[in-house]
Amino acid sequence: MRYIVLSEEEVKQVCWIYDQSQSWTTRRRCLFLLLSARGFSITQIAGRTGVCWHTVYRFINKWQSASGYRLGLLNISPGRGRKQKLQEFPMASIIEKLLDVHGYSPNVLCAILEKEYGVTVCKKTLRSFIIYCNL
Repeated sequence: MRYIVLSEEEVKQVCWIYDQSQSWTTRRRCLFLLLSARGFSITQIAGRTGVCWHTVYRFINKWQSASGYRLGLLNISPGRGRKQKLQEFPMASIIEKLLDVHGYSPNVLCAILEKEYGVTVCKKTLRSFIIYCNL
């Protein structure tokens, strides 16, 4: 069985990160460490957190083989995930001008964005962006 041994200071830091983080993945990784430090096996941790045992195994291996600042492994790497089609600053002003000219007609706005700017979005994405930017 593989277990993580954490010092009291590391336990405090991991608990603080667990409480403060907004990222579900970061909180889940913290939970892996805390449960492993309490003596839970990899399969028990996987069962409690709802992930595959291989995910827990890989993270524990990465934690044990890391040197230096290991708490950085808890964070998600920047650039992960789906990239947004509509960025806040450049597209917000363009869509605001289109709303002034054409009114709130999602079909027309989607067609103009695709034709003139090469951005293909659906009506739902456009509505969400308009609400997000308070346009």
